[in-house]
Amino acid sequence: MEPSLTSDVFVLKRKPNWSEKELLTLSEKVTSNIKIIKGQFGPSLTINDKNACWAHINESVNAVNHSHVSRSVADCKKKWQDLQAATKKKEATRRSEARATGGGPPPVCNFKPWESTVLQTLTKTQVEGIEGGVDTLEDDQFGPSTSNPSDTDVVTTCVEGATIPEHQTEDEGTDNESGVYQIF
Repeated sequence: MEPSLTSDVFVLKRKPNWSEKELLTLSEKVTSNIKIIKGQFGPSLTINDKNACWAHINESVNAVNHSHVSRSVADCKKKWQDLQAATKKKEATRRSEARATGGGPPPVCNFKPWESTVLQTLTKTQVEGIEGGVDTLEDDQFGPSTSNPSDTDVVTTCVEGATIPEHQTEDEGTDNESGVYQIF
């Protein structure tokens, strides 16, 4: 995107939407090179190998691009991330609805050719998550919180029921009123 000067104001022109051919080419090329793209670095796989792979993918995408706007490697990487996220969400929704009760046939979810290609690169765990796992981003995973505990509350909760070290007397580490041990 190159800014153009219009009456002393810079206006950024948006690139055109990705065509179906571009999306299909991107998904096919990434899928065929997924071991390089997602591979672990080592003596046989370097950052230069990954960059060369993305450059080759970028050339292939630009070869089918008829909008006369070339896509950059960064554009291709970002679009791949977006495609994965959208396809993952669509597949998770499809699986959830297929397990839902209510009778009747499950809803039909038609994947586009490039979505089917992207789906081949995703594992079951990436789509469904870890069974019995806890989402750490959820605030109320352990029930509603009444207030934020102070540092003292956290410490006393963590060490409640702890034994007194042999070198410490009972008075050194206890709160006399509650009998709870605190760390100093």
